[in-house]
Amino acid sequence: DGRFFKLTGVQGHPKPVQLPHPVLINAGTSPAAIEFAARDVDVCFATLSNPASIAKHAGIKTKALVEHGREVSLFASALVICRDSQAEAERDYERILEHGDFEAARNMMEVLGIESQSFNDRLSTVQRRFVAGYGTHPLLGTPEQIVDQMLAYADGGIDGLALYFIDYDAELASFDARVMPLLRQAGLRR
Repeated sequence: DGRFFKLTGVQGHPKPVQLPHPVLINAGTSPAAIEFAARDVDVCFATLSNPASIAKHAGIKTKALVEHGREVSLFASALVICRDSQAEAERDYERILEHGDFEAARNMMEVLGIESQSFNDRLSTVQRRFVAGYGTHPLLGTPEQIVDQMLAYADGGIDGLALYFIDYDAELASFDARVMPLLRQAGLRR
């Protein structure tokens, strides 16, 4: 029973592992979304235009603590292209863009309300990011460079990343073998 729902005979399985409730996540960084996240959720999921934009989102943590006496984590996402060299990673990123569906990216941006003739240069960058990584900032380079970029995210206030890959089957195994040990050494993973 609650203000919005009255449910009877409902079961949910498996039960949440976290207490007192499942982790509540909000994706959004409008003023209303930030207020909601600071007051009511456990994780605020932000879209980063570049690593420098972390600072404008990290204030959510302070707002939650100061105004509501609670802790909120800040998560983001990133397309990871980890290769033997920076040049190879950049080449693979450009290959995605060469074969990308820019019309579908433009349609997705319109659905999300990302459109304005006033920002054509910025919209072009955002569109490229939707073609390659659903709007995320790409992390490109060697395993060491990927870890350095993730460390910069963590140092800026990002508590977790949802990762995108070009080919999950092949790249998750490679990420596990080549990047995860370095993340453990850097203290970002246990």
